[in-house]
Amino acid sequence: MHERWILAVAAVSCSIGAVTIWTAALMPQFFPIWSGSGNQLEIVRRHATLWRVNTALFTTSAVAVLIGCALVFTSATGPLAIPSLLVLTVATALWVANNAMRMSAVVDIATDRTPTSHGWLMLTESWTSALWLIASALVLLAFAGLGWTTLSSGALGAWIGWVMIASAVLSLGFLVLLRDVPPVVAYLPVLPLAIATGIAAVTT
Repeated sequence: MHERWILAVAAVSCSIGAVTIWTAALMPQFFPIWSGSGNQLEIVRRHATLWRVNTALFTTSAVAVLIGCALVFTSATGPLAIPSLLVLTVATALWVANNAMRMSAVVDIATDRTPTSHGWLMLTESWTSALWLIASALVLLAFAGLGWTTLSSGALGAWIGWVMIASAVLSLGFLVLLRDVPPVVAYLPVLPLAIATGIAAVTT
């Protein structure tokens, strides 16, 4: 059984992860980029500072979620707990690397109007796409494993275990069919996990 303060800190960490990722995803200036209907270079050039804030929010979310999950599941019983956390750690590292490239290289390319900037953009996009493709698949596998751990340990209640597994499976299907999944969809179980952890902190 976790101590109450550990669960409380985990709930706060997961809540930060949920708030920051939704804040980043719902910035209207970047909707055309998310939907693939806008000129990324022009949009980033016009909103360079906000773009850096956006990537910083995504990075903060990833790190906060990892910390929250580590606090909840490090001492959890079940064979999938630690492997799932290790997978989530690798995924977080890849997602942070993706955001670092988006924060630096994409902004540099957007503000550089030389003829070579388009070629650099294509190269950067291929790298960031590959990093996110791998990271998102690992995130979903980790959430599925942590969901199963929750079911087997009964620490947070069966409902959050099923939510994590169902969300991971649906998102994996989305990823397989479309070869992409939005970060806010991949991290969809984070808010329910924050709620479940907060309830456990109060009732423990």
